Amino acid sequence: MNCFFTIDTGTTNTRIYLLDARGNVCDTFRADVGVRATAEDGNPDRLTAALRTGIRVLRERHSIGRADICRILASGMITSDMGIFEVPHLTAPAGIADFRKAAKTVLLPEICEVPITFLPGLKNRTAAVDWNHFEEMDMMRGEETEAFAILEDLPFRGECLLVLPGSHTKFVSIGEGKKILGCLTTLSGELLDVVTHHTLLADSVEKKFVSSYEKAFVLAGYRTAKAVGLSRALFSARILGQFAEKDANRLANYLLGAILQSDVEALQKTSALPVHAQTPIFVAGKEPLKRAMIDVLRESGAFREAAGVSSPYESCLSARGAYLILGEKNPV
Repeated sequence: MNCFFTIDTGTTNTRIYLLDARGNVCDTFRADVGVRATAEDGNPDRLTAALRTGIRVLRERHSIGRADICRILASGMITSDMGIFEVPHLTAPAGIADFRKAAKTVLLPEICEVPITFLPGLKNRTAAVDWNHFEEMDMMRGEETEAFAILEDLPFRGECLLVLPGSHTKFVSIGEGKKILGCLTTLSGELLDVVTHHTLLADSVEKKFVSSYEKAFVLAGYRTAKAVGLSRALFSARILGQFAEKDANRLANYLLGAILQSDVEALQKTSALPVHAQTPIFVAGKEPLKRAMIDVLRESGAFREAAGVSSPYESCLSARGAYLILGEKNPV
């Protein structure tokens, strides 16, 4: 069989996908090891071992020999200075052909006898980063591959903004010809995790995220944060829990809306992205973050259009994006 492997490494975990010759995912291996392990240990040994094991396991499951493997592709934080092989960021704007040209292929026998092709991340085009210009800068590693996978099936053509909610929410500006013009990052997902599990609000929400989506309470959080700021809005969840609202899920929805308000404000005020009121916005990702992001963007009244978008490769966007960049039909 002709097949591909793709590696997607983040901060805390790694996924290895087995794809057939057409880019369809056949199997997946997941390891709870990311580049944080390298930062903790001072070396990439744990990550290297996880990659070696994952590729071996998938090959054994499917009786894959050396001659069967067309290519091994790697994206995400694995190409950072904390990863396995560093590839410098491309500078925006950049399209698929630019990522393909900048990819680096190296043989790492401690992982596999097949060379691995590492894809670069992307950074914004700015002047020198200093105290006067740092907000203009942003960067990503991995989300660019997800963006290309989403754009493959997006019926809209032209300039738009992709929103990828998560622990680090990414706003990715897309220009003509599906070129990435820049990005904006927030820590909304991580902030939500900290507030939910490690503050005095944890008791109010029973240390749980939203279990069922309730728009009214998301918008209540959004409006409160817009009126009095995020810190006060978050403490107000404590007030509600003490005197007015005992439903932990409603309070979790309120917290979600309050935190996403800061994302909307960042999008309106940032100098990192070319975004304006007429820019169509498409939100991908998992529920309820996807639904909540759409609703707060619409509530802001600052943008003409905000809609959800899905992909048949929803669970493996990084694998599909890597295949599109350096698949069999796109040799280096």
